[in-house]
Amino acid sequence: MKTEGSRTVSTPIALAGCVIAAAALSVALDHFFDGAGPFTLMPPLLIIFVAHQVFVAEVACAEIRRTAAGRWAGLAYFGIFLAALIGAYGYAFSLTGLHDAARGSETHDFATGLFFSVVTWTTVGYGDVTATTPIARLIAAAEALNGYLVLALFIAALVPVFQRLLQDGNRTDETDPPSAG
Repeated sequence: MKTEGSRTVSTPIALAGCVIAAAALSVALDHFFDGAGPFTLMPPLLIIFVAHQVFVAEVACAEIRRTAAGRWAGLAYFGIFLAALIGAYGYAFSLTGLHDAARGSETHDFATGLFFSVVTWTTVGYGDVTATTPIARLIAAAEALNGYLVLALFIAALVPVFQRLLQDGNRTDETDPPSAG
């Protein structure tokens, strides 16, 4: 447990909440969309929820951006976070099934799911692989919205870093003695 200002964050409680939310959402999706089983989508959903919880709790905090090493660690973590999210969505797509136009049939291949996940995350939408089931379409819509949200959080975390760099750069310019010429 750590304290940030007036707010107390409990990591075990937050992670338990992620597990409960992933299980509940997996069961609900299976119930409403007649999926393969009540806990089929729980692993990718759990990865997505936990990654979001850790990203918001650790990287978005101002503490990590106070040093240059912390800024680089934050950027490295963001890359790992993004890879985990795209991989989890790709795994979810491989579980729900996609239509691959090149093969002309439905596929449950992880590589195709990962490709579709990247295309959906970046909102490119080539159209060669499509979500055919209602649950796959729901996951694709959530991933596209998630892409915008994560990009907004990333930019919001970077703005103070660049402000600080600009302020530090201006201070060194002001303190330099004028050159004799």
